[in-house]
Amino acid sequence: MKKRLPWVILAVAVLVAAVVVTLVLTANDAPVETPDAESGYDLSTPERAAESFARAAAAGDGEALLELTCLDDPTCVAQQGAGVAQQVDEAKRLILASMADLAAQLDGAVFGKASEAAVPGAMEVSYRTPGMAAGERRSLMFVKFEGRWLYVGSAGASAPAT
Repeated sequence: MKKRLPWVILAVAVLVAAVVVTLVLTANDAPVETPDAESGYDLSTPERAAESFARAAAAGDGEALLELTCLDDPTCVAQQGAGVAQQVDEAKRLILASMADLAAQLDGAVFGKASEAAVPGAMEVSYRTPGMAAGERRSLMFVKFEGRWLYVGSAGASAPAT
């Protein structure tokens, strides 16, 4: 029995160490980066969706950019009450037509933490770029749809105090 005791103690120590390592690795509150299977962009949090939206605009790929919006999914559009197909088509055309402006507007953007938007169920991610006046911030708005945070519009801008 005495010959088995060191092996039993060693096995228990290894088991305890494995449990501790597992707990440490899984206890991290930071979300795991999970790129969307279709787009390759990370839509796991509003902040990561904002960064992905800026990257897609900078890449100039209109189809990829639209995949990051609620406009690309009719069910998402219906849930948001975005209107009839004609309005959706017009919104898509507007995004595609202004992609270069959008990329320039988001160039060098540093995104803040998400906060609740004025629109129920939406989250707003504010950002600043090097070209903005001191104190100025702009925001992008996202909704969670089928586990992904999708762009639904700009939430407005806060101007610097005058």
